[in-house]
Amino acid sequence: MQTNPMVIYTNPGTYVVSLTATSNNSCITTGTTLVNVWSNPNTNFSAPNVCQGATTYFTNNTTITNGTINYWMWDVNGDNNTDSTSQNPTYIYPASGSYVVSLTAISNNNCTKTFTSTVTVNPLPNTSFVVNNGCQGALTSFSNTSTISNGQITSYNWNFGNSNGSAQTNPQLYYYNHGNYVVSLTATSNNNCVRTNTAMVSIYANPVMNFTATTACLNQATQFTNLSSIAAGTISKYRWDFDDNNTWDDSTANPTYIYPTFGYKIVHFKVLVIIIA
Repeated sequence: MQTNPMVIYTNPGTYVVSLTATSNNSCITTGTTLVNVWSNPNTNFSAPNVCQGATTYFTNNTTITNGTINYWMWDVNGDNNTDSTSQNPTYIYPASGSYVVSLTAISNNNCTKTFTSTVTVNPLPNTSFVVNNGCQGALTSFSNTSTISNGQITSYNWNFGNSNGSAQTNPQLYYYNHGNYVVSLTATSNNNCVRTNTAMVSIYANPVMNFTATTACLNQATQFTNLSSIAAGTISKYRWDFDDNNTWDDSTANPTYIYPTFGYKIVHFKVLVIIIA
């Protein structure tokens, strides 16, 4: 028999403990006392998986059979430091990944129990795209360069800034009016994590090309009067083909030309534009 024994009680309750002592002369004495074994907390919590940058809400589900819980200690990122002593704390994780979370509950009788679980923070899509400025009426192509570090991007939502949209990965669009358009792309992952990126695309005005010419007589100068205009920007260069031979004959705004032969003549006219932001 041990002089100072130890025992582990597996169930809470009140236990009657007796000690009988016998002397070398066979004299016997018995003493009795009560031992109270208090309940440990049934420590437990829950937390949903979240997207990067969102708030994680921890729900404390701890109970105790008898007594009260007086103190909570949360380690929300596995660094063995107490990050909160609230019953139901919140936390925003700085990066995506899996985090080991521990909750230690301490009762009014100083009984302690720890519960550990893992919280997953899913990454946001790295939403991005490339688009070049263009001219009105020309085909504008959007190149989707979005990525995600873990998981998959499952859907895209485009807003082209002109009341039109698309769910295609790499859409194309005709802008029929010049101006600046704010384009947004929203990417959604398989974990329902969403991120939007915006950029501006400039659609340049087309020149309104027109000209007149005086009556053309053989071997006499024909005067061409340029009536071209543009809603935005500046016309910087002109190209004239007076005799339909696919060769530019003049680059002035209002040229003259002497036709060496008579007949119907097709005149081609082209302008180049400088865009002033």
